[in-house]
Amino acid sequence: MKNVENPRTVWSIRRLALLSLSIIVLPLFLAVVLFDWYAVKQQLGIMQTARENTLSIYQSAFDEAIHQAENFTATITSDQTDFEAVVFAKNKTEVYLTSQVIGNQCKAFLQTQEMLSAFFIYSQQFDYNRLIYSGHYLQADLAVLRETVKSSAEMGDRPSRWQEVTLGDRRVLFYLYVRRGTVFAALIDPARQSYPGLSPEERIFYTTPQNVPYQPQPFSEEVFAQAQGIAFSNEDNREYQLLSLPLTSIEGRVYHAIPAEPFFQILTPIQMALLCLTACLLFAIPMCWLVLRRLLLDPLTKMTGAMQAIQEGHTDVRMPENSDILEVREIFKTVNAMLDTISQQKINSYEQELEIQRTQMQCLQLQIRPHFFLNCLSKIYSLAGEKQFSPIQELSLDLSAYFRNIFKDGSQLIPLEVELNSVGSYIRLQQVGTKLPPRLQVDVDTVASKALVPPLSILTFVENSIKHSKRIDSPLEIIIQCTALQSDDRGYLNITITDNGGGFSEEQLKLLNAPGTGKNDSEHIGIANVRRRLRLLYQEEAALCFMNLSDRASVELFLPLKNKTTGGE
Repeated sequence: MKNVENPRTVWSIRRLALLSLSIIVLPLFLAVVLFDWYAVKQQLGIMQTARENTLSIYQSAFDEAIHQAENFTATITSDQTDFEAVVFAKNKTEVYLTSQVIGNQCKAFLQTQEMLSAFFIYSQQFDYNRLIYSGHYLQADLAVLRETVKSSAEMGDRPSRWQEVTLGDRRVLFYLYVRRGTVFAALIDPARQSYPGLSPEERIFYTTPQNVPYQPQPFSEEVFAQAQGIAFSNEDNREYQLLSLPLTSIEGRVYHAIPAEPFFQILTPIQMALLCLTACLLFAIPMCWLVLRRLLLDPLTKMTGAMQAIQEGHTDVRMPENSDILEVREIFKTVNAMLDTISQQKINSYEQELEIQRTQMQCLQLQIRPHFFLNCLSKIYSLAGEKQFSPIQELSLDLSAYFRNIFKDGSQLIPLEVELNSVGSYIRLQQVGTKLPPRLQVDVDTVASKALVPPLSILTFVENSIKHSKRIDSPLEIIIQCTALQSDDRGYLNITITDNGGGFSEEQLKLLNAPGTGKNDSEHIGIANVRRRLRLLYQEEAALCFMNLSDRASVELFLPLKNKTTGGE
């Protein structure tokens, strides 16, 4: 018998390519669809969470206003004697004077809460009414508020409680405390709440325990009964989605109304692009195999070779940017830009080191003044001739301390007390053998005494004060004040150096306060040196300014506060 060979399935290249692409691309297509669905779902969840968080912020703001009003009322009526003085006053003058003291406290407290808008003090015995309020209210509304306070006094003693009051265009809350015909009342006005960060179409508003808005709203009252859902606005004929949370301090709710948008308007442009991309993937399958090797694999091979060269330290290697695929070309451009940045950073780092070295050398050269040194030696010689050995020892120690400080590394911070000791040594050197010796006064607070500062940051300006002093008939007085300032994000050290040497001229102030001062000015080269070191040490976080205070020259330094024990802020 003839052997019959089993027929074998023959696959064409086209069929294999289509099958291969189907195996790879179709799952990818389904994955992209699932990803789009999940991304949309996640975005809706994020939007819902963001809205709930926004609502929670204003819920907390209302509750905080309520608690602060209650606590302040308790403080005034229970913890202080001024309110007692009003209750048991013997005449109207006593009521007036004591209520004025309470009113001053109320004025200060009104600045702390946006919704807290007014305080009332009323004495039924003398029919005296004092109103402390912020904002603007119509006279008719103020009359309603006064009448409410007066009516509460007539009802006799009772514990503090909240009471709703209807004004012309809104509702407000009164917190009333009544004792022996004397009333202290705090006014909460939800209409005064501001809403930063919300779009013009969004609305935040509060409602009473009966679910009535404190301010008129364009939604029907039936909407507030369900507290959630879709509401139609008669104001702009749009649908709004309502979210609400209960107020924990008193009964009532806070609402957030957001314009309802169609589903496709919720999608971001990227998500819309991904949806379109999923439709285009099916049409791209036949072309993928044809262009895969020529347009993708070959460039990737070149990129792999370049990456290996970079790993070996050859940062001068650059990738070709002639690929026909835009993404590959952009990757190559990005990598080349990164390599250029690395090379430039190496150059900048080297130049910065040179700049620091030049600054240190310039600091040493500028601060060693032969004339000053020779004067000190002459003073020592004169004292030696007079056999005043104790002043010679003190002068030598001060001179040694002075030179030790100016030879310090200008790029390293030193304790503030070390810098001030150097200033003291310099002043004492100037006082020896002088008919009108300069005087120094130093005022440092506790926190500032622990700070770190650049060397010569104070001494330079003290030297300038003595050098440029115009006083000839009385001693030069130099005052140094060092204060620690705290802000929301960090602390700063404020150093102020003032003297009575006649002040700066207008031309000097204009030159010293101008940007880039001192680059080519030989007379102020010491100040330019300080500016340069501040820029190297703190970048843009330090500030230096010059001014006149009457006939006194003043220099102010603001430095980021660093502690000498930890080195941190």
